[in-house]
Amino acid sequence: MLELVSSKEMKEIEQKTFALGARSVDVMEKAAEAVADFINLRFDKDTEICVVCGKGNNGGDGYAAARILHGGGYDVCIYNVFDAPQTEDAKTNFDEAKSLDIPFVKRIDADVVIDAVLGIGINGACSLDIIDEINESGAYVLAVDVPTGVDADTGMAFGKAVRADATLAFGYVKTGLLQYPAKTLAGEIVLAPLDFAPTDIKCFYPDEEDIADMIPDMAMDEHKGSMGRLCIIAGSKGMTGAATLSAMGALRAGAGLVSVVIPDNLNTIMEIKLTEAMTVSAPCVDSLTFDAAKKAIDSVAADAYVIGPGLGRGKDIYKIVEYVLKKDVPVVIDADGINAICGNIDILKQFGKKAILTPHPGEAARLLGLDIEKVQSSRINLAKTFSKEYNTTMVLKGAGTVTAATGGNTYINPTGNPGMATGGSGDVLSGIIGAFAARGMSAEYAAAAGVYVHGLAGDIAARQIGQIGMIPTDMAKCVAEAIQRIKNPEH
Repeated sequence: MLELVSSKEMKEIEQKTFALGARSVDVMEKAAEAVADFINLRFDKDTEICVVCGKGNNGGDGYAAARILHGGGYDVCIYNVFDAPQTEDAKTNFDEAKSLDIPFVKRIDADVVIDAVLGIGINGACSLDIIDEINESGAYVLAVDVPTGVDADTGMAFGKAVRADATLAFGYVKTGLLQYPAKTLAGEIVLAPLDFAPTDIKCFYPDEEDIADMIPDMAMDEHKGSMGRLCIIAGSKGMTGAATLSAMGALRAGAGLVSVVIPDNLNTIMEIKLTEAMTVSAPCVDSLTFDAAKKAIDSVAADAYVIGPGLGRGKDIYKIVEYVLKKDVPVVIDADGINAICGNIDILKQFGKKAILTPHPGEAARLLGLDIEKVQSSRINLAKTFSKEYNTTMVLKGAGTVTAATGGNTYINPTGNPGMATGGSGDVLSGIIGAFAARGMSAEYAAAAGVYVHGLAGDIAARQIGQIGMIPTDMAKCVAEAIQRIKNPEH
């Protein structure tokens, strides 16, 4: 599993490494050697290389790389963005590069540009003109650790930012590189595994093998009861589709028994829509009332619940969510279930340990009293902070969905595509996560694996029919194939 760190964590890891006896200038040398190795593997010796250096240690990496590449026979020049380096190690490598008569230039004219300007040091908008020159150079651009102008923690670029063809990350990939727009700006992300002090990493970018380990195998004697009983509390007049999609996601994810609690007058249409799931008719009209929902819920044996898809904004929805939370089994709270608790999220501190919230950015903004831009500009930190404060697993949906678990682990999801940005996609996800939770998976694994499977199903559907016009039903149909690919990749 690819391990990710924030800029603060990276600095702490470096300090821990130095405290154990490593010299910072030696670490810089290893980083520069990694840059040179990257160039050696991809470009021949007649390649013209311009190393653009800043005044900090990122610039120091650049000066050292220029020296090593020059010694290796490359045609190298240095573009010094500022007057002089400001850290001791950067000054050392600046002086050594000067002593070798490596040309210092004031314009970029090269086949390859190495961006060693700011690295993880940026905090706020960047307006350096050199960024425009790099982007307009037509050269292959290799960013050192992080493209200049990109926030290493959030992935945001509030001002100008370098568009790299590749980014060489030292030791660990920085969390922001796997969020947007950084993921687009970084290009190919390559890890240079430098020797840093051992540390406890809490943020991950999983692959198929990691997810396969999370999803339990099926025994030969499984039956519908052992595969998990899921109760979905969803739907209202005009929104029975949300309940249907959630049920389809759950069934395709392998839930043994799926029951959908629905208002009585909508039961017939749900029975027509759903063949494999059971419907539980609640004695109410158009939207669920508390007494009717309680009666229906209590009539169903459930290992986990999904509550919220298409429920509407009825006055009793909060009471229904509260009632389900108190049952002390896993509960996936989505859509209108999230909206219902916006005014009283402290309920999660008391009853939310087994809950999984799945907000999209708009729902997260309402939940936390923020604007959407604020949510999107700090997705990872926001999800982690919320999970810690409310002792609840949060799945913050969007490109690079963030799953923050109660134990402190965070997952950045690699699967999915823009074609999934359509109403109903999240309903399918809620069903998948609910099915996994009903099978006995922890909230952390059910959420992280559910998000991965959902995105992979979307990727499969996109390959079959294209991203434009892909609908949630297409995604739901591909969930089983996604799980098959993860669990049995050779077939």
